[in-house]
Order: sequence, then C-alpha cells, then structure tokens
Amino acid sequence: DVWLPLGQFVDEVMMNRGNHPGLLGIGRLKPGVTLEAARAQMSALAGGLEKQYPDSNHGIGVGMDLLIERVVGGVRPTLLALLGSVAFVLLIACSNVANLLLSRSVSRQREMAIRGALGAQRGRLVRQLLTESLVLALLGGVLGLGLAVWSVDLIRGFGSSVLPRASDIAIEPRILAATLAVSLLTGLLFGLAPALQISGEAQAARGGGGGGPTAGPAKRRMRAMLVAGEVALSLMLLIGAGLMANSFVRLLRVPTGFEPADILTAQVSLPEKKYAENEQMTSFYREAVERMQALPGVEAAAAAYPVPFGEGGWQMGLEVEGHPVSSPGDYPLINANIATPDYFKALRVPLTLGRVFTEQDGQDSEKVAVVNQAFVRRFWPGEDPIGKKLRTGGEPNAAWFSVVGVVGDVRRDSLASPLSPEVHFAYPQMPQREMTLLARVASAPEGLVPALREAVKSVDPDQPLYAVASLEARLSDSLDSRRFALMLIGIFAGVALL
Repeated sequence: DVWLPLGQFVDEVMMNRGNHPGLLGIGRLKPGVTLEAARAQMSALAGGLEKQYPDSNHGIGVGMDLLIERVVGGVRPTLLALLGSVAFVLLIACSNVANLLLSRSVSRQREMAIRGALGAQRGRLVRQLLTESLVLALLGGVLGLGLAVWSVDLIRGFGSSVLPRASDIAIEPRILAATLAVSLLTGLLFGLAPALQISGEAQAARGGGGGGPTAGPAKRRMRAMLVAGEVALSLMLLIGAGLMANSFVRLLRVPTGFEPADILTAQVSLPEKKYAENEQMTSFYREAVERMQALPGVEAAAAAYPVPFGEGGWQMGLEVEGHPVSSPGDYPLINANIATPDYFKALRVPLTLGRVFTEQDGQDSEKVAVVNQAFVRRFWPGEDPIGKKLRTGGEPNAAWFSVVGVVGDVRRDSLASPLSPEVHFAYPQMPQREMTLLARVASAPEGLVPALREAVKSVDPDQPLYAVASLEARLSDSLDSRRFALMLIGIFAGVALL
C-alpha cells in the first residue's frame, strides 16, 4: 500500500467550492459518542457552511455511516436468508431423528416396561433416553464440524468475489462453542418428547408387564405431525429457492441496452509527468484506438470512461437549458461518460436521433454532447433535444455543450438498477488520464489480449494495461452475489428434500 498527501493533488478544480469531489472522510467516534450524535454535529457543521457559502453549499449536507456497515452491510440480507435456510434444514433433521426415536420406541416398549418393573422411576428412564439423544446430537455435531472444516476452503473460493472479508472465514473458538451449544440444545429439545412418551408408556405397563410392541394413537399422531412438519419446511425452502431462481432468470432477461458478447476491455492510466498536456493524452488514446482497430478480427475499437459494469463511475452537476435552479447546490447530478467516436458502434448502442461523435469533434471545435433517452424523458419530454444546451453546474465561465444526438439507455453497473439520465462527452473535449480500451472482435475476445498489449506498447512501451477482462465477464461478475446465494439456498433446499 502507498499513501500520498492529498495536498499534493489539489488543483483549481478542487479549490472551486462549487465542485464537490467524491472524497470520503474517515473518523473514529470518541468513547460514548453515538452515530446519531455525530450525525447531528456534522449536520450542524454543514448548516454553518451552507449559511457561510450560500452560492456553493446550498443543499449540501453530510451523510455518515459506520465503516463496518459499508464493508459488510450489503451482504447481511443474503446471509440472514442463508441462516434461515440452515435453521430449516436443522429443524428437518431434528424432526427426522425424533421420528426415528419414536419409531424405535415400539421395539423398546418391553425393555422399558421391564426396567420400570425392576424399580426404575420415570425420571430415571427420561434421563437415560435423553442421554442417548444427546450422544446422537453430539455425534452429529462432531460430524458436521468435520464437514465444515473441509468446506471452508470451498466457501472461500466460491465466495471470495461476493463475501467481504471472505479470506477471514475460519473455524474459531466461538464457532466450536456455538456448535456444542446447538448440538446440546437440539439433543434436549427433540429427545424430550420421545423420552417422555416412552417413559410414560413404560410406567403405564409396569403393573401388567406390558404388551407386545405397539404404537399407540398418540405416538402415531406425533409421528404424523413430525412428518408433516418436515414436508412443510422442505417445501418452504424449495418454494423460496424456486422464487429466487425465477427472479434470477428474469434478471438475466433484463435488456442491458448494449451487446456485451465478444468485447474485450482493458484499463489504462497515463502518468501525469509523462502526459502533462491534454494534447499528449488525446494523441495517446487516438493512436492506441487506431492500432487496436487495425488488429485482425477487430470490428470496432474505442476508449471510454467509464464503461458499463466496469471500474469507477462519474457524476456531475449539470446546468440544463430550460431548467434553471434557485441555487448552485440544486443542480441535478447526472451520470457522465467520456468516449471516442466508435464507442457506441463497439457496444452496439442504438442511435435514436441525430448523430454520435466523429473525428471532427476536436478540442477546438464546437463543444458537443450525446444524451440517452432517459435524459430526454426527464428534461425535455415531448421536445426536440437536438441543439439544446447543457454545461457544468455552478461554473459561470464553463462552456456550453450542444446536444447532437440521442442514444438508447444503457445499464451501467447493475441489471437491477433503474435506468437513469446519462450524458456523453467527446474525449478530445474533456480528456481524462484514466480510460478503458474496448474492442469488439469476431469471437473469443480473450485471445486478443497479447495483440492488444503489443498495440499499446507500440504507442508507449512503458504503458501497462490492467483489469483486462471481457465485458461479458464483467457483467457476469455483477451477478456473483445473487448466483452465490441462489446456489447455497438451492443446496439447502435439496438437502431438506432428501
């Protein structure tokens, strides 16, 4: 890890109070201070800044969360659902064992009657039967613990991409204590009913020496209730797994707005010392895209930041023509994207109106922008968006961009998230150091990786690529948490049914 002082990266943009960069503050609460109290103090602080700087801080507040919630909070619903599934499977297993004990008691009626006739009181018989039940439960717990130790590596492997701190998963003393406690508890709870019933029958038969092995009406009813409960619990798990599977299949059918198949992506971050000027950055990416385009099998090549389901993201406050705001803090935050001309062609995003970027949209030409259909629906419904203006909010000297085209809506980072307004800028007019190269190939995009590296090296031999992956793989990775939960709940449902 490397830490650098923030002061070395302060520039004119960061010094502008109207620009609110995506920086996160980290603080440790003093002993005894609650999160609610800290939120109240920070809200008062933000309110003071709002009064002191009304032009730039109007409507700007402070959001506070515990760091642990940011790290693991998102996975809590999935883990609780899995914990519920585990509890159901445990109940089914315990009901099964209780039923087997009741069934076995038919053949032990004569034995218990003899013990009772020899003077064993009911409490003594209950203790003996509970001891047998506890031995069974503890043996099951030991076996389960052994399986858990064996499966930890599997869980780490499957869950590394979806479970925060998956590498820390281990069998620790607390787990051993919990296993022991659950084993004892289940042994007592589910051994008590059979023990009471068997000992009661033995006491009833003490005077007459008992009859043949029979199962009375009460025992048959209890066994029938246990079986019915098992079936009900297993069906609940199966229905839940089926609903999750149906939800997952429906999610896979959600249109992305682009065609992710056969696209290779790779990220590039240009060093500031070597690429100090905008012209140098623009020249690098233009040459890199041209050489990618010349590779055999490449249908279209481009550079963009960000790309759908890729690293990073960007929002900017926009001043939109026809939609004045009362103060700078009220400018709407809109998803933004920077792209080279063939970006939409590579992703096969449909053009619905106007045009996309061309090579003529350079640094010194008219500033242009392309918006998506969600942007038009929000700001210019029923109007012709071509020629409308927009610019960075809160900067009176910022240049106006003319809308030259409208493209289809694209989902950026989740198939489950709603479509939102997005604006695209031509790369030479808003250059960025960190960009993602993408190339659409005829087939098997992973096979293009060596050629792509050589193409970039031919432009700058010192410039590496990182986060190289197909766009289809990135899309698949975004579904890992749902796929992982579905797999585990499906396994539990199958075990419950068995």
